[in-house]
Parts: sequence; C-alpha cells; structure tokens
Amino acid sequence: FQLLDQDKQPITQEVWHPEHQELQEFTTDENGTVTLPEPLGVGTYYIREVEAAQPYITRGDDIEVVIEDRDDLPPVTVVTVANEAATGRATITKACGDEDACTTSLAGAEFDVVAIDDVVSPTGTTQAVAGEVVDHVVIGEDGSATTTDLPLGTGSAVYAFQETKPPAGHVIDNEPHEFTVTYEDDETPCCKRISDD
Repeated sequence: FQLLDQDKQPITQEVWHPEHQELQEFTTDENGTVTLPEPLGVGTYYIREVEAAQPYITRGDDIEVVIEDRDDLPPVTVVTVANEAATGRATITKACGDEDACTTSLAGAEFDVVAIDDVVSPTGTTQAVAGEVVDHVVIGEDGSATTTDLPLGTGSAVYAFQETKPPAGHVIDNEPHEFTVTYEDDETPCCKRISDD
C-alpha cells in the first residue's frame, strides 16, 4: 500500500536496517500487518492499496486516517483495512450424447455443486467442507446453468457438478463433473470456468 498526504500525494519514509532505503510502498507481513518506519505528525492521511495478496481484491478507495492533536492520543494508531476475497463461478453446458436421437430439450436437468476438498480461506476459516453441497443449478432453455459465487479458499478450489435430476426423456448421469475455479489477479473479483457435460 501507499501512504498519502492530505493532498493524496505519496509520502516517502526511510528505513535504516538492514540497509538504508526510501520507501513509498509498504508490504504487510504474513499476518497482514505492517508498522510504518517513521512516526506521523498531526494531520490527515490516506492509505491506498496498490496490490492485494491472493485471493483478495485490491480496494478501489482511499482510506482516510486522521491523527488528532490530543494529549490523550495513544502512541500507536491502528488502522484496519478489510479486503474482499475473489470468488469463482462455473457454467455447465448440458449436451445430448447422441445428437441424432436427441429430440427433446435438455432444459430442466438439475445439478448439485459439491466441494471436492475442504475449502479453507487464508485466515483458516472453513468456507466449505469436502462433500458439502454449496449450490444447486437448473439447466435453462439455452442448455446451460451458472453457479452463484463460489469461495476460492487460498486461491483455487475444486468442485463438481453432480446431476440430481435428468431432463425429461433422459437417464441420470451419475458421473461427477469436476472443475476448478482459480484466482486470476487482484483486480478480478470473480473468475469464471466453463464445464461441458
């Protein structure tokens, strides 16, 4: 992230260990925290995120930080910046195995979307457990269906479409159709995956 002054211009701070450097960008550690190397005086500042860690999205707004002129001001001002995690969506397209024999629409087929493995966020929160049904989709007249937003865990998660109801005139497909949704970058809030049945 960058630290900006009241006019939203980048502020340079110096570090002296292990060697002298002038910094205009600051990187959080493995715990997601950073301490500025120099104190800030009274005034208004802004924090601008310039790059987010996987699987998060870079914020598009500057966060205002005000250091007040007060005697009871604590020696350290803590600013919490929340990030939103990217998600994934998958689209399944239902096709007839024998085009010549296929005389009815494939609309109406239903699929559960099942997590193949545990999906765990970078903070350790379980977003889905292996075998959990996380969504349910119904094939539309166009022959496809798209999931809602699916969690990516630490950046990639494997799910499967499992047919629960075949379209009229067809037998159920008991084969799970696995797909992976993967984090693209810190500017793409929802990655997409296409799966053919």
